[in-house]
Order: sequence, then structure tokens, then C-alpha cells
Amino acid sequence: MTLPGGRGGMVLTVNKRFTRMFAVSEQRAQGLVLEDLLELMTLPEDVRAELRIAWLTVPVSAPETQRGSFQWIGTDGMPLEMEWYSAPVYEGEQVLGRIYTFHDVTAERTAMRMRARFLSGVSHELRTPLTSIKGFAEFILEQYRDQLPDMAREYVEIIHAQASHLNNTFRDIIDLSRADAGELRLKKTDAHLVDIIIDAVAGMEMRFKERQQRVIMDINDDLPPVYVDVDRIMQTINNLLSNANKYSPEKGRIVISTKAIYSAEALPPSAPPDVTLPAIMVTIIDEGKGLSPEEAVQVFQPFYRAEEVRKAKIEGAGLGLAVTRGIVEMHRGKIWAEPRAAGGGGVFRFTLPISSAALENGK
Repeated sequence: MTLPGGRGGMVLTVNKRFTRMFAVSEQRAQGLVLEDLLELMTLPEDVRAELRIAWLTVPVSAPETQRGSFQWIGTDGMPLEMEWYSAPVYEGEQVLGRIYTFHDVTAERTAMRMRARFLSGVSHELRTPLTSIKGFAEFILEQYRDQLPDMAREYVEIIHAQASHLNNTFRDIIDLSRADAGELRLKKTDAHLVDIIIDAVAGMEMRFKERQQRVIMDINDDLPPVYVDVDRIMQTINNLLSNANKYSPEKGRIVISTKAIYSAEALPPSAPPDVTLPAIMVTIIDEGKGLSPEEAVQVFQPFYRAEEVRKAKIEGAGLGLAVTRGIVEMHRGKIWAEPRAAGGGGVFRFTLPISSAALENGK
């Protein structure tokens, strides 16, 4: 635990588990400022640099919570995977200090990786014959569409559509299992979220036109950059826009907006308590029936489908939002849905931390 004083706060105490993990004795740690303690901890330099940025940019008295993870070699020479969490400690309404907790998740991550490899292997084996089925259906439609009897053409179109649907389902299963296991490789770079949003909306233009839906972009061109895998964030926005397109009525309106969030007070009341700040928040609002409070909590679970969706027999496996959550959380962001208000409509929000480089440069 740290108290106000010095850069990052003054260390009040550490427990025995911490001393074993990071080879810093309790006597040596007590009274140090957090910046100096970080220098003493047995950590890879890249991890130390990342923690320095995360911990020292948030004042001890700030109400924000933080979380993250890192890999390293423990004092016993074994590879470890660690999750950390930082939160304010209150007395009444006053923040007294901050507590930092570390959780060894090596066993859990190992089990997840084994499951991911199994699911990935099975999905790849199934996708191989499926690709052939889809390819032959495409060939028949391209070469002989006009020569086929109406019923035969309709059957081939069904085969092609269902093969495409199954192919997307297997892709989502692979992505989900890899994200859960921490094996979804990200190629991060500083990027402007507004550009990604504009490209995503443009790519779905025909789908919106088919349903005569209007997309309104309320976005700020002056937002600071985020450090992300552009393709994966594009996938995230595509999934959310696809949901809005699917569940909104024809001639409906879809609004996508952005906002820079620098303090917990600027977050909406529906936000989770552990959003990493400062961040960019993206909101997508549609005119569908929306979600009940229970559905808003469960909608990001794999294979979950809301009651109204099942009744309407809308196509889908219930994997898209689960994959989306995995991608956002791998970027240290948060995603959530808001229960429908009196007027109905779906509301989805997600955050992505502002680039560390932008923070260091004061942008």
C-alpha cells in the first residue's frame, strides 16, 4: 500500500508474498517512494518501463482503478504470468492511499492455452472441407447460375450462405479461444481511432443502404492517439456496427460517437469501476429493442443470445460480442452494454487507453 508523498506515493508496507515474488525485503521497501521500489523489483526492463508509465502517471489520491498483466521469469527461474490491480483506499469519502495487488495466473493461463490449442485444431480441421464446399458453391453460381433450375439455384445459394456462416463461426471460435488464453497476437501501433471508425463505417455502407439505415458519426477529429492493433480494433467496431445493423429496424438511425475521458467523473454511470484512464470512449447507439438489465450483463458471454433475438430467429451464434470483449480487454480497455431506457434502443460502449507516448508528450 502507498500513501501520498513522493513520485507515485510512499510505500507503507508490503507482504511476504510480494517479497518472495520480487526479491525486495519488507524492511527495504517500507518508506520508499513507489518509483524507487519499482527500480528494486526483479523485473524485465520492458515490464518495468510499462509499469512506470502506468503507476506514476496516476496520483495516489486519484479515484481511478488500474489493472494490467505481464510475463517474466520468477526468482526460482520459472516463467510466470502475473496480473496486477491498483485501487484507491478510502476512509469515508477521502482517499487515504492506493493498494497494489498481484495475482499469479500462470496455471489458469496454461489451462486456457491448452483449451485454445484444442479448439483451434478442431476448428482448422473443420474449416478445410468447409472451404472446399464454399469454393465449389461459388464456382457453380459464377459459371452456371443462369442455367440452373430455380430450385437448384436456390439450394446452391443456401449451401454457399451457410458455408460462409459456419466459416465465420469457426473463425470466431479460434479468436475467442486465443483471446482467453492470451495468445491472440496484437500488432500494436499508435493510431487515430477516428480514422478506424470512418473506414469501418465506409466498409459497411452497402449493408446500411440495404436496410435504409442512417449512420450518424459524432466524432472528434482532435482526439489523442491510441496504441492498438488497427485490424483488431477494426474487427471490434465492425462487430458492434454489424449488431446495430442487424437488430435496428429498417430506416432506423445508428449513432457512433467518441469522447476523451480523463477522470472517472466523466464516465457514464453505467461504466465498470475498473476502467483504465485516460482513455477514448466509443459509444454506438441503435434503435433496436435494446437489452434488459440481465441481458446487458450476459450479452458478452460466449454463445449467449437474448430472448427477443431467439424468438425472432435472427441468424448468429452468439460469439461476436464475446470476441469483441476479448479484443478490447487485451488492449487494457473495457466494454459494456447499457440496459434499455424507456424509449428502447441498444447502447454499447468501449474504452481504449490513450497512447503512453501521447501522455508523455502532453498531447
